[in-house]
Amino acid sequence: ETVNENPAVTPLTDAQQLAARQHDVVGTFTTGDKPGDRLIVVESEGRVRFAEIGSKNALVNNADSYHIGRRDKKTFLATADSGLIEIVDIDTLSYYRDVYRRVR
Repeated sequence: ETVNENPAVTPLTDAQQLAARQHDVVGTFTTGDKPGDRLIVVESEGRVRFAEIGSKNALVNNADSYHIGRRDKKTFLATADSGLIEIVDIDTLSYYRDVYRRVR
């Protein structure tokens, strides 16, 4: 075990709170609109897609599943394989220190 391991994300279990968060986070978020900028598409079915604008590289254009949870009073999309995406507010996500703004 590593001492640098982050504490686990506790899944949201309250049905109303989960439904509200799910509704709020669904959409398309991007770091910009130029080739090389990245986007995250959060789908209501528990899927999240990652892409780089202008790229056809399958390694940067992929998908993952997620659940919504909390850690240290912050809310996250906890993906199966891609790490944590912080839900900063209804229009902003943070993923590996990059800020993604809602475009849709």
